[in-house]
Amino acid sequence: MTTFSPSCSPLQRVLIITTFLSPIALISCSPEIDSHGYETELRDFKTIIPGTSTKQSVEKDFGSPSTVSTFQPETWYYVSKITATRAFLKPKTIEQRTYAIVFDASDRVTHVLERTGDDMREINPIKRETPTAGHESGLMREVFSNFGKISAKGPSTP
Repeated sequence: MTTFSPSCSPLQRVLIITTFLSPIALISCSPEIDSHGYETELRDFKTIIPGTSTKQSVEKDFGSPSTVSTFQPETWYYVSKITATRAFLKPKTIEQRTYAIVFDASDRVTHVLERTGDDMREINPIKRETPTAGHESGLMREVFSNFGKISAKGPSTP
């Protein structure tokens, strides 16, 4: 505990308090950087040549994709996202990059598309829920639902 001598002026007290609290404030303001998904900066996607590269060569050189399209033409997506979080605030996206590799029916690359965060848009899902049939579960139902189901069997004999 810091005590102030009677000879300290109010200005000196403020300076002493700010000296001790400033590092704490600065440490709490530094963001925590997180990387999510595929590390696209470690690979050169320009080495994929449309018409020449195949699905097998892409998988060998770049590994499994982050996700695969469910519709035709088959497309592999390599997704990378870097976020910064300050204290308790919502994470902020610093960089987002997606590479889409499109294949034809013979598993040859037809297109390599690069998308950055500028091309992205936020999708807000609908918040409605589908009602389910059945009973409502509550604390009393959970506590008493097993009442009487426990058998009072004695020790078993071999």
